[in-house]
Amino acid sequence: MIYVHSLGRALRFYPGRTALARDGRLLTFRELHSRVEGTAATLTSHGFGVGDRLALLLPNGPDYIELIYACSMLGVITVPLNTRLSAKEIDGVLEDARPHGIIRHSSLAVPGAQLKWQHVIDKQPLPISSDPVPNIFYDPEAVLGLIYTSGTTGQPKGVMVTHGNILADVHNFNYWMRYTEGGIYLHAAPIFHIADFPSMFAAPAFGACQITIPKFSAQTFCETVEREHECCPFSDTNVQFRIKKHLFLYRSSALSGSVSEHLAICRRWKLSCRSTNEWISLGPNSKHRNVVVRRLLSRQ
Repeated sequence: MIYVHSLGRALRFYPGRTALARDGRLLTFRELHSRVEGTAATLTSHGFGVGDRLALLLPNGPDYIELIYACSMLGVITVPLNTRLSAKEIDGVLEDARPHGIIRHSSLAVPGAQLKWQHVIDKQPLPISSDPVPNIFYDPEAVLGLIYTSGTTGQPKGVMVTHGNILADVHNFNYWMRYTEGGIYLHAAPIFHIADFPSMFAAPAFGACQITIPKFSAQTFCETVEREHECCPFSDTNVQFRIKKHLFLYRSSALSGSVSEHLAICRRWKLSCRSTNEWISLGPNSKHRNVVVRRLLSRQ
């Protein structure tokens, strides 16, 4: 269902606009839709259908996004796995989720659980099939993703996220992030996390292009956004803290400059949270600002 209101909508209204950065080039929404159809056909050939589960153990990247879209097209339930988990922890999640198969990356932990099908995508790219695909799945109450919690106070627990849930998130995202046609969304947070997962569907709905960084680091984030200029990332409190720390401690190359220039960059990148706004509102000789700087330096 969500595919119709996301990439399906982009295909109708923005077919020639850039949709996704992949392998050094920009795909249009028309090209991306074609790749997703081919990926969906490939998954179908491996026995995936409505209600089946596909585990994904991947770093952020265009493959991840295309696979999620393909699953939403087929009615397949995705199980995004936390890339920070150990092999033993991943096995625990797989035992609970019982997916039909897994697509993983060789740089991440190798699960010991035996599944019916698995594919290591960086060793052998998933083929793009030319076979016909079933009609686009449409059921707002169906589960789109089984997203496991962090397990901070216990073992990770699967949370069922429906197609309708994500459609509501698309509306909410645009309310406070203001996606724009032709804009750029940066996947800085991990896609497996519920904080970033819905953004994959929000960006196409409004004609925005998506770019990814495999793993967050403040320096990579800053360099990416500086290169892409106007860019809308999602970042939680921890990510924002690391970005600010980087901006103030590592002033080099394109990021060198005064504190006021760095704050201007923060504003342009829309890192809008209470702490950033408070920081910007403080004067250059503020006693509180000096205390914060000392705290930042002490955490190196």
